[in-house]
Amino acid sequence: MQAQEYAEHLASQNWRSFCNHLQGTLSTKKTWHILQALIDVAHNKTQRRHTIQRLIHSYAGTEEQLLQELETKLRDSDNLQATSNNFPTSREYQGAPNEELDWPFRQAELHAALAKLTHNTSPGKYRATNKHLRQLPHWR
Repeated sequence: MQAQEYAEHLASQNWRSFCNHLQGTLSTKKTWHILQALIDVAHNKTQRRHTIQRLIHSYAGTEEQLLQELETKLRDSDNLQATSNNFPTSREYQGAPNEELDWPFRQAELHAALAKLTHNTSPGKYRATNKHLRQLPHWR
């Protein structure tokens, strides 16, 4: 029994270490492939599309009701996970104000960030690619 607990502790510790290693790398292709493999059992777009179509066709209500139910379940699971991990459920910043972090970006900081970009990173939520960022006239 003690060996089982120790093995579970090591597995948990290794998982946390692996997740900590991924922090700050969400824009890389490798991290997204790992996350996709963990989240999705379907390995390609066609299989995912078929799974979604089966879900829609087998659902008794309308598509709007299905979306509402999924949104409710996802929101509830986020809240449950956040409270079970003792994280605040609010997404607003909870810490003390930091004037240095609230300053606008300096041109030198932006130059340094652009220099660190690699070509295998994926665009963020604003869909700005590395090519677009590097072609900004006032950042050359």
